[in-house]
Amino acid sequence: MSNIYATWKQKIWLVGLLIVCFMLCTGFQIKTVYAVDSTAISSTQDITLNDEDLMKNAEEKVSVDDIADSYKKLANKLHSNESKQEAAIVKHEKEVQAKKAEKERKRKRKLCKNIIQTALSKKGSHYVWGATGPNVFDCSGLTQWAYRQNGIYIPRVAASQAQYGQKVSKRNLQPGDLLFFRTDKSSNRISHVGMYIGDGKMVHAPTTGDVVKVSSIYSAFWSRTYAWSCRYI
Repeated sequence: MSNIYATWKQKIWLVGLLIVCFMLCTGFQIKTVYAVDSTAISSTQDITLNDEDLMKNAEEKVSVDDIADSYKKLANKLHSNESKQEAAIVKHEKEVQAKKAEKERKRKRKLCKNIIQTALSKKGSHYVWGATGPNVFDCSGLTQWAYRQNGIYIPRVAASQAQYGQKVSKRNLQPGDLLFFRTDKSSNRISHVGMYIGDGKMVHAPTTGDVVKVSSIYSAFWSRTYAWSCRYI
C-alpha cells in the first residue's frame, strides 16, 4: 500500500513539474513574441510618425511656395495693370493737351485772320501822321487800331510796338505778325511798321501823301530797311 502511494506521489510530482516547465516555456515565448511584436509595432509607429512629419513638412513647404508664387503673380499682375493704367492716363492727357493745343492754334489763326481783314478793310485810307483811325491812319495807328478792334491792345507807336512783342525771324513769319523798319536815314530808331498778311506781303500805311496798301516785304526798299519782326498772338 505504501509503495503504491509512493509511486503515485512521484507521478503527481513529475506531472506538476512538467506543467510548471510548460507554463514557464509558454510564458517566455508569449513574452518574447509580445516583446518582438511590440518592438515591431513601435518601429512601425515611429516610421508612420516620421512619414507623417515628412509629409506635413512637405505640405507646409509646398503651401508656402504656392503662396509665394501666387503673391508674386498677383504683384506682377497688379504692377502690369498699374502700368497699363498709367500709360492710358498719360495717353489720355497727351490727347487732351493735343486737342487743347490744336483748338488754341485754330483760335489764334482765326483771330489773326480777323485782324488782317480789319486792316485790309482800310485799304485806300489816307496816311496822316499821328492819326489812329477809323478813317485816316499813320503806320502804327493802323496796326494798333486793327488789333484793338479784335480785343488785342498793343502800344501806340512803332518803336514801342517793336519792343513788347515776341521777336520772330523773317523766315518764320505768320499772318498777323508785325514787321519793323528803319526808314529814317538820319536815325537808327524804328520808324515804320507793317502787318504781315502772308505770301511775302504786308498791309501798311507808308508815308505822307500815300494810302493804306499792300506791299511786298522783299522789295528792294523794304528789304534794305527791315529791322526785325514781332508776334503778339
